[in-house]
Amino acid sequence: MTSEQSLSYRRYRCHSPDQAPLTFVRVLIIMTAAIALLVGKAEAFPKNGDPAPPLTLPDLKGNRLALPAMAKGKILVIHFWSASCEYCRKEMVALERLKAENKNLFPVSISVGDSLKAIEQYLETSRPTYPIMIDNDRSIATNYGVTGIPTTYVIDGKGIIRYKIFGEISAPGLRRLLKTLDEPAKPLPLRKK
Repeated sequence: MTSEQSLSYRRYRCHSPDQAPLTFVRVLIIMTAAIALLVGKAEAFPKNGDPAPPLTLPDLKGNRLALPAMAKGKILVIHFWSASCEYCRKEMVALERLKAENKNLFPVSISVGDSLKAIEQYLETSRPTYPIMIDNDRSIATNYGVTGIPTTYVIDGKGIIRYKIFGEISAPGLRRLLKTLDEPAKPLPLRKK
């Protein structure tokens, strides 16, 4: 066995040096299939311009809340968060402030995968007055295509998703987005080639 064959053999951890290229091809096929599945799944997630998928979850008191129906024509902000997310606390404070400023705003925060005990501990220092919902099994987060925390959806009064925000957003940033909902939707400009 040459030193080059030995290196290839160790790199791919094959049973014999002759299997190294075959193992590489197998890995490549598996990776290609995984990417194809993810791309196909991503197209099924709601995106800007789609109707918001209906959801029903319990709140902290065990009452089942249905969205977007509960928003009744108001701007709905769905904030997906977790007890392990410190940025989420700032966002909850921002949503509380914006709710006080804008009576047409209906914010909700959905805890993703946390126990009731973890949620209660997280909210000890600051508990929002708007609904906190619990998605223990992550099914709603999965249906909404949440791949990271925090993720926020802004849904207009007609139930159409206008914005999906990955990561933290500040009160001024969200305020700017909310102002655009008062304006008619504009098509994106076409790029000139």
